Amino acid sequence: MHQFELPARDISKGHRWCAINTFSNTAYCSICSTLIIDGYFCDSCGVCADHSCYKKADKMLQCKALASSDGSMKHHWVKGSETSEYDITSDEEDSDCDYSLKDARRWVQLDTKNLPMPPPRFPFSGQPGIKKNILDASNSLLFFELFFDEQLVLHIVTETNRFADQYINQHPGKEKSRTKFWHPTNTEEIYVFLEKFHVTTPRSAKRQKLQSDCPLQLTGKHFPDLVPSTSSKKNASRKCIVRSKTKVHRETRYQCNERDVGLCVQPCFRKYHSADKL
Repeated sequence: MHQFELPARDISKGHRWCAINTFSNTAYCSICSTLIIDGYFCDSCGVCADHSCYKKADKMLQCKALASSDGSMKHHWVKGSETSEYDITSDEEDSDCDYSLKDARRWVQLDTKNLPMPPPRFPFSGQPGIKKNILDASNSLLFFELFFDEQLVLHIVTETNRFADQYINQHPGKEKSRTKFWHPTNTEEIYVFLEKFHVTTPRSAKRQKLQSDCPLQLTGKHFPDLVPSTSSKKNASRKCIVRSKTKVHRETRYQCNERDVGLCVQPCFRKYHSADKL
Protein backbone atom coordinates (compact mmCIF):
# COMPACT_ATOMS: atom_id res chain seq x y z
CA MET A 1 0.00 0.00 0.00
CA HIS A 2 1.47 3.31 -1.08
CA GLN A 3 1.32 6.32 1.19
CA PHE A 4 0.98 9.72 -0.44
CA GLU A 5 2.27 12.73 1.45
CA LEU A 6 0.20 15.86 0.94
CA PRO A 7 1.45 19.20 2.24
CA ALA A 8 -0.42 20.34 5.33
CA ARG A 9 -2.19 23.67 4.86
CA ASP A 10 -2.99 26.38 7.36
CA ILE A 11 -6.65 25.82 8.27
CA SER A 12 -6.76 28.16 11.23
CA LYS A 13 -8.50 30.83 9.15
CA GLY A 14 -11.25 28.46 8.02
CA HIS A 15 -12.08 27.11 4.61
CA ARG A 16 -10.05 28.10 1.62
CA TRP A 17 -12.77 28.53 -1.00
CA CYS A 18 -12.23 28.22 -4.72
CA ALA A 19 -14.93 29.49 -7.08
CA ILE A 20 -15.95 26.76 -9.53
CA ASN A 21 -17.87 27.71 -12.68
CA THR A 22 -18.83 24.12 -13.54
CA PHE A 23 -18.07 21.07 -11.42
CA SER A 24 -16.53 18.26 -13.44
CA ASN A 25 -18.25 15.61 -11.29
CA THR A 26 -21.59 15.46 -9.50
CA ALA A 27 -21.47 17.78 -6.51
CA TYR A 28 -23.94 18.49 -3.71
CA CYS A 29 -24.01 21.36 -1.27
CA SER A 30 -22.85 20.25 2.18
CA ILE A 31 -25.36 22.62 3.83
CA CYS A 32 -28.63 22.31 1.88
CA SER A 33 -27.84 18.96 0.17
CA THR A 34 -28.97 20.21 -3.24
CA LEU A 35 -27.31 19.37 -6.53
CA ILE A 36 -25.11 22.26 -7.63
CA ILE A 37 -23.56 22.94 -10.99
CA ASP A 38 -21.40 25.86 -9.89
CA GLY A 39 -20.44 27.12 -6.48
CA TYR A 40 -17.52 27.03 -4.04
CA PHE A 41 -15.09 24.23 -3.22
CA CYS A 42 -12.66 24.05 -0.30
CA ASP A 43 -9.36 22.63 -1.55
CA SER A 44 -8.37 21.70 2.00
CA CYS A 45 -11.26 19.52 3.19
CA GLY A 46 -13.26 18.98 -0.01
CA VAL A 47 -16.46 20.66 1.18
CA CYS A 48 -18.76 21.96 -1.58
CA ALA A 49 -21.21 24.77 -0.98
CA ASP A 50 -23.75 26.74 -2.96
CA HIS A 51 -23.38 30.49 -3.51
CA SER A 52 -25.93 31.18 -0.79
CA CYS A 53 -24.56 28.60 1.67
CA TYR A 54 -20.79 28.98 1.72
CA LYS A 55 -20.93 31.58 4.51
CA LYS A 56 -23.00 29.16 6.60
CA ALA A 57 -20.38 26.47 5.97
CA ASP A 58 -17.73 28.64 7.65
CA LYS A 59 -19.83 28.64 10.84
CA MET A 60 -21.32 25.13 10.76
CA LEU A 61 -18.46 23.03 9.33
CA GLN A 62 -14.91 23.13 10.61
CA CYS A 63 -12.22 22.87 7.98
CA LYS A 64 -9.97 19.82 8.28
CA ALA A 65 -6.78 19.16 6.38
CA LEU A 66 -6.52 16.18 4.08
CA ALA A 67 -3.46 14.89 5.94
CA SER A 68 -1.76 16.02 9.11
CA SER A 69 1.90 16.11 9.87
CA ASP A 70 1.76 12.94 12.02
CA GLY A 71 0.39 10.90 9.10
CA SER A 72 -3.07 10.21 10.54
CA MET A 73 -6.03 10.75 8.22
CA LYS A 74 -8.98 12.64 9.63
CA HIS A 75 -12.19 11.98 7.75
CA HIS A 76 -14.73 14.65 7.11
CA TRP A 77 -17.78 12.98 5.63
CA VAL A 78 -19.87 14.91 3.13
CA LYS A 79 -22.82 13.84 1.05
CA GLY A 80 -21.91 12.42 -2.32
CA SER A 81 -23.80 11.21 -5.38
CA GLU A 82 -27.22 9.76 -4.77
CA THR A 83 -28.41 6.44 -6.17
CA SER A 84 -31.74 5.82 -7.85
CA GLU A 85 -33.09 4.32 -4.60
CA TYR A 86 -32.81 7.39 -2.40
CA ASP A 87 -35.23 8.29 0.35
CA ILE A 88 -37.23 11.29 -0.84
CA THR A 89 -38.72 11.93 2.62
CA SER A 90 -35.39 12.12 4.40
CA ASP A 91 -33.96 14.40 1.73
CA GLU A 92 -36.86 16.83 2.06
CA GLU A 93 -36.44 16.95 5.84
CA ASP A 94 -32.70 17.71 5.65
CA SER A 95 -32.99 20.22 2.80
CA ASP A 96 -33.66 23.90 3.41
CA CYS A 97 -34.42 24.58 -0.29
CA ASP A 98 -37.87 24.10 -1.79
CA TYR A 99 -36.66 23.09 -5.27
CA SER A 100 -33.53 21.58 -6.75
CA LEU A 101 -32.42 19.96 -9.99
CA LYS A 102 -32.96 16.47 -8.59
CA ASP A 103 -36.73 17.14 -8.64
CA ALA A 104 -36.54 17.28 -12.44
CA ARG A 105 -35.20 13.73 -12.70
CA ARG A 106 -37.48 11.22 -14.33
CA TRP A 107 -36.23 7.68 -14.71
CA VAL A 108 -37.70 5.86 -17.72
CA GLN A 109 -37.13 2.22 -18.51
CA LEU A 110 -35.96 1.69 -22.07
CA ASP A 111 -37.75 -0.98 -24.09
CA THR A 112 -34.93 -2.70 -25.93
CA LYS A 113 -37.35 -4.72 -28.07
CA ASN A 114 -39.15 -1.66 -29.47
CA LEU A 115 -36.41 0.90 -30.00
CA PRO A 116 -37.31 4.27 -31.57
CA MET A 117 -36.42 5.09 -35.16
CA PRO A 118 -32.75 6.06 -35.51
CA PRO A 119 -31.88 9.48 -36.94
CA PRO A 120 -31.37 9.63 -40.72
CA ARG A 121 -27.92 8.85 -42.01
CA PHE A 122 -26.63 10.56 -45.12
CA PRO A 123 -24.40 8.56 -47.48
CA PHE A 124 -21.33 10.77 -47.61
CA SER A 125 -19.58 8.24 -49.82
CA GLY A 126 -21.66 9.29 -52.85
CA GLN A 127 -21.72 12.54 -54.81
CA PRO A 128 -24.29 15.00 -53.42
CA GLY A 129 -26.18 17.43 -55.60
CA ILE A 130 -28.22 17.21 -58.79
CA LYS A 131 -27.87 13.90 -60.59
CA LYS A 132 -28.92 13.97 -64.24
CA ASN A 133 -27.45 12.44 -67.35
CA ILE A 134 -27.00 14.94 -70.19
CA LEU A 135 -26.18 13.23 -73.46
CA ASP A 136 -25.39 16.33 -75.50
CA ALA A 137 -22.87 18.31 -73.44
CA SER A 138 -22.59 21.00 -76.12
CA ASN A 139 -26.26 21.98 -75.80
CA SER A 140 -26.29 24.86 -73.34
CA LEU A 141 -30.10 24.93 -73.28
CA LEU A 142 -30.17 21.58 -71.47
CA PHE A 143 -27.97 22.97 -68.72
CA PHE A 144 -30.12 26.11 -68.55
CA GLU A 145 -33.32 24.08 -68.10
CA LEU A 146 -31.58 21.96 -65.49
CA PHE A 147 -30.97 24.89 -63.15
CA PHE A 148 -33.72 27.32 -64.22
CA ASP A 149 -36.68 24.98 -64.04
CA GLU A 150 -40.33 26.04 -64.08
CA GLN A 151 -40.53 26.20 -60.29
CA LEU A 152 -37.59 28.62 -60.05
CA VAL A 153 -38.88 30.86 -62.85
CA LEU A 154 -42.32 30.94 -61.23
CA HIS A 155 -40.68 31.99 -57.96
CA ILE A 156 -38.86 34.82 -59.80
CA VAL A 157 -42.17 35.97 -61.29
CA THR A 158 -43.87 35.99 -57.88
CA GLU A 159 -41.08 37.91 -56.15
CA THR A 160 -40.80 40.40 -59.04
CA ASN A 161 -44.49 41.25 -58.95
CA ARG A 162 -44.41 41.50 -55.16
CA PHE A 163 -41.46 43.90 -55.24
CA ALA A 164 -43.10 45.99 -57.98
CA ASP A 165 -46.32 46.38 -56.00
CA GLN A 166 -44.38 47.40 -52.92
CA TYR A 167 -42.24 49.89 -54.84
CA ILE A 168 -45.17 51.49 -56.66
CA ASN A 169 -47.12 51.91 -53.42
CA GLN A 170 -44.16 53.60 -51.74
CA HIS A 171 -43.16 55.71 -54.80
CA PRO A 172 -46.26 56.84 -56.72
CA GLY A 173 -44.14 58.73 -59.28
CA LYS A 174 -45.12 61.37 -61.80
CA GLU A 175 -47.71 61.08 -64.54
CA LYS A 176 -45.14 60.17 -67.20
CA SER A 177 -43.29 57.79 -64.96
CA ARG A 178 -42.68 54.25 -66.15
CA THR A 179 -44.37 52.89 -63.07
CA LYS A 180 -47.70 54.18 -64.39
CA PHE A 181 -47.49 51.66 -67.24
CA TRP A 182 -46.36 48.71 -65.13
CA HIS A 183 -48.24 45.49 -65.54
CA PRO A 184 -47.56 42.20 -63.70
CA THR A 185 -44.97 40.07 -65.44
CA ASN A 186 -45.28 36.40 -66.31
CA THR A 187 -43.06 33.43 -67.08
CA GLU A 188 -42.89 34.25 -70.80
CA GLU A 189 -41.44 37.71 -70.14
CA ILE A 190 -38.93 36.29 -67.65
CA TYR A 191 -37.68 33.82 -70.25
CA VAL A 192 -37.35 36.67 -72.77
CA PHE A 193 -35.47 38.72 -70.16
CA LEU A 194 -33.06 35.86 -69.43
CA GLU A 195 -32.51 35.28 -73.13
CA LYS A 196 -31.91 38.99 -73.66
CA PHE A 197 -29.11 39.25 -71.09
CA HIS A 198 -27.70 35.75 -71.42
CA VAL A 199 -24.39 35.61 -73.31
CA THR A 200 -22.89 32.26 -74.24
CA THR A 201 -19.59 33.69 -75.52
CA PRO A 202 -17.32 36.25 -73.80
CA ARG A 203 -17.71 39.88 -74.85
CA SER A 204 -14.93 41.62 -76.73
CA ALA A 205 -13.75 45.18 -76.24
CA LYS A 206 -16.33 46.38 -78.74
CA ARG A 207 -20.01 45.83 -78.18
CA GLN A 208 -20.89 42.38 -79.41
CA LYS A 209 -24.34 41.43 -80.58
CA LEU A 210 -26.01 38.69 -78.59
CA GLN A 211 -26.20 35.32 -80.29
CA SER A 212 -29.91 35.02 -79.67
CA ASP A 213 -30.94 38.65 -79.46
CA CYS A 214 -34.67 38.98 -79.01
CA PRO A 215 -35.54 42.51 -77.79
CA LEU A 216 -38.86 43.03 -76.13
CA GLN A 217 -40.04 45.58 -78.70
CA LEU A 218 -39.82 42.86 -81.41
CA THR A 219 -42.18 40.50 -79.58
CA GLY A 220 -45.85 40.79 -78.75
CA LYS A 221 -48.41 43.22 -80.10
CA HIS A 222 -47.90 46.98 -79.93
CA PHE A 223 -50.37 49.73 -80.76
CA PRO A 224 -49.95 53.52 -80.82
CA ASP A 225 -51.76 55.40 -78.04
CA LEU A 226 -52.22 59.06 -77.29
CA VAL A 227 -50.01 60.63 -74.67
CA PRO A 228 -52.14 61.16 -71.54
CA SER A 229 -53.12 64.76 -70.98
CA THR A 230 -51.99 66.61 -67.88
CA SER A 231 -53.58 69.27 -65.71
CA SER A 232 -51.53 72.00 -67.39
CA LYS A 233 -51.60 70.72 -70.96
CA LYS A 234 -54.61 69.13 -72.61
CA ASN A 235 -52.90 67.95 -75.80
CA ALA A 236 -49.76 66.55 -74.20
CA SER A 237 -46.79 65.45 -76.29
CA ARG A 238 -43.34 63.97 -75.84
CA LYS A 239 -40.14 63.57 -77.87
CA CYS A 240 -39.93 60.81 -80.47
CA ILE A 241 -37.21 58.35 -79.49
CA VAL A 242 -36.39 57.43 -83.10
CA ARG A 243 -35.94 61.05 -84.19
CA SER A 244 -33.81 61.81 -81.12
CA LYS A 245 -31.27 59.20 -82.28
CA THR A 246 -30.69 61.25 -85.42
CA LYS A 247 -30.39 64.49 -83.41
CA VAL A 248 -33.68 65.70 -84.86
CA HIS A 249 -35.99 66.50 -81.98
CA ARG A 250 -39.64 66.23 -82.85
CA GLU A 251 -42.63 66.28 -80.57
CA THR A 252 -45.33 63.65 -81.04
CA ARG A 253 -48.70 63.04 -79.44
CA TYR A 254 -48.40 59.27 -79.72
CA GLN A 255 -46.50 56.72 -77.68
CA CYS A 256 -46.11 52.98 -77.08
CA ASN A 257 -47.53 52.14 -73.65
CA GLU A 258 -45.76 48.76 -73.48
CA ARG A 259 -42.31 50.34 -73.98
CA ASP A 260 -43.17 53.77 -72.52
CA VAL A 261 -41.52 55.70 -75.38
CA GLY A 262 -42.75 58.50 -77.60
CA LEU A 263 -43.07 57.54 -81.29
CA CYS A 264 -44.35 59.14 -84.44
CA VAL A 265 -47.10 57.12 -86.09
CA GLN A 266 -45.37 57.10 -89.47
CA PRO A 267 -42.69 55.88 -89.98
CA CYS A 268 -41.06 55.79 -86.52
CA PHE A 269 -43.55 53.43 -84.88
CA ARG A 270 -42.99 50.68 -87.46
CA LYS A 271 -39.25 51.28 -87.57
CA TYR A 272 -38.87 51.07 -83.79
CA HIS A 273 -40.76 47.75 -83.52
CA SER A 274 -39.06 46.07 -86.48
CA ALA A 275 -35.38 46.99 -86.01
CA ASP A 276 -33.33 45.37 -83.25
CA LYS A 277 -30.77 48.21 -83.33
CA LEU A 278 -31.51 51.83 -84.07
